[in-house]
Amino acid sequence: MLYKGSDFPDLPAGTVNYFGFSIGTPAATAASGNIKVYMVNTSDAIYSRGTTWTSIISSPSAMALVYDGPLTIPAASGTFNIMLQTPFNYTGGNFYLAYEWSTTTRSAVSAIYNTNNELPASLVTVTATTLAGTATLTGSSAFRPVLILGYPTPGSDMSVMGVFAMGKMALTSGARSIQARVKNTGTTTLTNRTISLSITGANTFNTSVLVSSLAPGAERTVAFPAFAPTVLGSNNLVEVSVAADDVSGNNSKQVNMVVTPSTQGYAQYPTVANALPVVNTAFEGNYPLTNPTPATRNANFLAAFRATGPTAVTAVNAYVPGPAFSPNINTTGVTVYGVVLNAAGVEVARSANKVLAATDLDKMVNFPITVPPTFSNNEVYYIGMAQPAQALPANAPATIYPMGAQKENSGLYWIQAFYRSAEGSNTAPVDLFDAYKFVLEAEIGTVNFTWTGATSTDWNTASNWSNNSVPTASSDVVIPSGVSRYPVISSGTALAKDLTIASSASLTVNGGTLEVKEDFTNNGAFTATGGSATFSGSVLQVIGGTNPSTFHDLTISAAGASLAGPVSVQRVLTLNGNLNTNGNTFTLLSNATGTAMVVNAGGVVNGTAKVQRYINPALNAAAGYRHFASPVTSTTVSDLVTGGFTPVVNPAYNTATKPGTVRPFPTVFQYNQSRLTNDSAATMDFGFGWESPASLSSALTPGRGYSVNIPASQTVDFTGTLNNGTVTVTGLGRGATAESGWHLLGNPYPAPIDWDNITVPSGMMDAVYAFRSSSAYNGAYAAYVNGVGSLTGGVIPAMQAFFVRTTAPVASFSFTNAARLTSYQNPSFYRTTETRPLLQLSASKGQQQDEAYVYLEQGATSGMDNSFDAFSLPMGAVRVFTLAGTSQLSINGLGYAAAPQQIPLVVEGVAGAYQLKVEQLLNQFQVQLEDNQLNTMQTLTSATVYSFSHAGGSTANRFVLHVGARVSGIAEAVKSMEVKLYPNPSQGKFQLQLSGLKASSAEMTITDLAGKTILQKKVKANGGTISEAVELKAAKGIYLLQIKADQQVITRKIVIE
Repeated sequence: MLYKGSDFPDLPAGTVNYFGFSIGTPAATAASGNIKVYMVNTSDAIYSRGTTWTSIISSPSAMALVYDGPLTIPAASGTFNIMLQTPFNYTGGNFYLAYEWSTTTRSAVSAIYNTNNELPASLVTVTATTLAGTATLTGSSAFRPVLILGYPTPGSDMSVMGVFAMGKMALTSGARSIQARVKNTGTTTLTNRTISLSITGANTFNTSVLVSSLAPGAERTVAFPAFAPTVLGSNNLVEVSVAADDVSGNNSKQVNMVVTPSTQGYAQYPTVANALPVVNTAFEGNYPLTNPTPATRNANFLAAFRATGPTAVTAVNAYVPGPAFSPNINTTGVTVYGVVLNAAGVEVARSANKVLAATDLDKMVNFPITVPPTFSNNEVYYIGMAQPAQALPANAPATIYPMGAQKENSGLYWIQAFYRSAEGSNTAPVDLFDAYKFVLEAEIGTVNFTWTGATSTDWNTASNWSNNSVPTASSDVVIPSGVSRYPVISSGTALAKDLTIASSASLTVNGGTLEVKEDFTNNGAFTATGGSATFSGSVLQVIGGTNPSTFHDLTISAAGASLAGPVSVQRVLTLNGNLNTNGNTFTLLSNATGTAMVVNAGGVVNGTAKVQRYINPALNAAAGYRHFASPVTSTTVSDLVTGGFTPVVNPAYNTATKPGTVRPFPTVFQYNQSRLTNDSAATMDFGFGWESPASLSSALTPGRGYSVNIPASQTVDFTGTLNNGTVTVTGLGRGATAESGWHLLGNPYPAPIDWDNITVPSGMMDAVYAFRSSSAYNGAYAAYVNGVGSLTGGVIPAMQAFFVRTTAPVASFSFTNAARLTSYQNPSFYRTTETRPLLQLSASKGQQQDEAYVYLEQGATSGMDNSFDAFSLPMGAVRVFTLAGTSQLSINGLGYAAAPQQIPLVVEGVAGAYQLKVEQLLNQFQVQLEDNQLNTMQTLTSATVYSFSHAGGSTANRFVLHVGARVSGIAEAVKSMEVKLYPNPSQGKFQLQLSGLKASSAEMTITDLAGKTILQKKVKANGGTISEAVELKAAKGIYLLQIKADQQVITRKIVIE
């Protein structure tokens, strides 16, 4: 006999010690005689050893004689074995087995041997009555006597007997447990063995379970933590494995799983062309069912499933056997229907009747369920194909039932079959082992979760829902009208697949997260005063409805979303995928509490958007100049129109000898430094650079700034395509006058930017200046340079314009996404812990105020330094600055000096009573204020307020700041230490370098802007230098790095992108 390795995929290579047979029906008496057994490994796929006994055992290669001796065949059913005299080394694959049997005593009636008739019909047997005669060949036989091969028993051997997973798993079915059967096939007890599950392909999943103890010969079914697929695909390889042991060939098994949109079943049909629907794959669970024979052949063909979450059965797919499966089956003209039963066997739903035609045979047939039933979580149900009571076709033999039924079992059998008793008896299906297992599939859908509000307004309370359970990611949720209480999401995560808010109904989110897997339809009222909404589907999602939807924070998944109604965002829009507006209104809101921003994390907004900028009256409740920049492309001056403001332009202003007399006087200006000349005092002045746009249709160029005299409490909205990526402005010249080189630029993004993350090109000074209006024509510039200034943390809000200055012509200046903030934080959080000696001094008269800064840093000088200082721009009714030579500075960085330094301080404004107030005095900064007019000297403290009278104009030569050296030798330590971080911004990995250190180590602490410690460790110095690779596992945002060493603290800003 030729045995093929493909017929025995689990047969391991190795030493065979014995072989035997299995007797089904024994003979009346035992038989005795002598037997010779021959075996040989072969690559033959078809029989090729000749037709005579001599050729069979010798050609083309000699078969090994492994046994030559007595044999007694018992007169009892069961197995019997023969210990081989010469063990056979089975190498795997195909092999021949031949035996020569001569009997001395035997029964008149032969025994019947157990066989396997399900294997392919390719076995060839050779029989002969005499050894010298010509043998009779029986080709293409499906006959297989059960053959027993024995191996040496290993000491430590755990076998994976089977993997039980769905052949088809619906994406909507939720999480299911995959199981496996393992057996101790060794001689020693196995302890603490890990059984691993790995899913690779379209979906990935890895987990394991521990078997604490398993005795020799014992078996165990293990259940793994539930797996929930997220991606459709047919290439999901499910593998269960154990660690290598004495026998490696049985340490793993694999099955394939298909993840479908809504179809689930145990088999995959068809797996190959013309494959028969014999199920040989997986199981759902172990159900305790009885085992009688059916009372009648009028039956159901069923499969058992267990619901994971509320489940609706919408259709049944059933394989209808026909002549291709077996010539004994002919079901043409038979009436059948799809059926759904509950766990007790009660029919709860069915399809319409179908009369089977020849075109239905040997294929899957779909039976839509008329009224889909629903099942709750963990509830068992049956689906199948049923027959009404009817006569069978005339040629149907008594041994063939028209339909069978299947279920999965956690034992060694992959699948068992069972029948249901006659239709209408309402009894549970019963087991019946059968060789044929046909394919059944359930088409499942999610069950609507309808809000009732029976208990409270809490979304997460089960009794508030029609199904008495909280919706999951596979639940279609409906918020109907007419209930007494409507849902509120305050914490945690509220899940839904499709979410519909009916007309006159409402949903409120004031905390937590609303996560939607598919579509969101708002036909009622959706209110979001806090929390977030995440659209996390794997396919394009639709957001809309007849009524506007306003989200607090909105996140779009990589699959993207499409609008089907008006939508707006109050705080942060995070785009992992694209958001398509489809012509619907999409608005980024702005009000007194904040302005919305966009994080482009792999996606963009496709289509037109509105970006609002609210003018907060807190600093100036009246009209005044506000500096704007456009966050969109292709918009014009006319887009500045609001309900209470219409922009005015007049190009005559640009050529007038006396521009101030031009009427109508423009309310919109841009700045052009090339207008400044040395022709007169007027043309040399900074203010001469202002000019009016040519018309209301003039473009608002992204990256450029505009000054608009507009009332407070107005909301300007810019309409167009949102700017994203690199935005470049060109032609930043430097004229010949003392006031030349100023350029009004603007944040081009619908998000704040961090000036510290801007690459300043050669020829441009580091300082930036943003105007803050305080009255119709007055205000002050908030300057920022080198981490110092009143522009908080160097953060420039969305749509904010600002001045920069060039020292030489700059061909181009670029904004990039690297400068954009990616998290929404209160601006006060951006104040870093200052470690340098610093004085912040304000000068005020009534409500008008200006500020000046003086600080110490190694490398700065007493002159004008491009990287340390910022000019004071003339604009407000009150102005305060220090002098560095003739340069008027709002921020003045000084180097460390052994002797005190004298810094002139100037206040400008109309006559009246003034105050100089210390706003900040940090890090042992010793400063004295000298008033030469009153001949006084006062040491400044953090509480100092100095009042004085001013005759008007400038206080030049009146005030002097005497800046002393730092005490305790700390100045020298600061001089010598240098901190570098690169790259910064980073993806979370950066290098810290600290040089000039006297101590042997330093303490490094990283906190978020709220002060929470993210990382803290001690880093060692080598020769006064620290070089440390740092990995920060934290969300995108801004963090503070603090180094404590040599009796000082150094703080730097870290940006994680």
